[in-house]
Amino acid sequence: MDIKTCYDSISQTKLYDIIKEALGFAEEYWSRRYAMVVQSGGRLKRVFLRSVTKLEDYCYNFTKFIKRKIVEKGYRKAVFVNQVSLPSTI
Repeated sequence: MDIKTCYDSISQTKLYDIIKEALGFAEEYWSRRYAMVVQSGGRLKRVFLRSVTKLEDYCYNFTKFIKRKIVEKGYRKAVFVNQVSLPSTI
């Protein structure tokens, strides 16, 4: 039995629509990139982070966004740098 091409006949558009509906994907979302600088082993370390949020849940104020992340993740003694926010659609 050859299963190598068994999925070729499935409509990718229909499959995407089913998955999008099942997982509750939003049509529009925002991608935010930012950096965190922390001290590690006596040296400064940069960590690049990304957050993707549905448009209706997006926090436009970077300071408020970071305050929420600090509470959620328990970050301490860190400096955050806003890099870029981009709107996207599925």
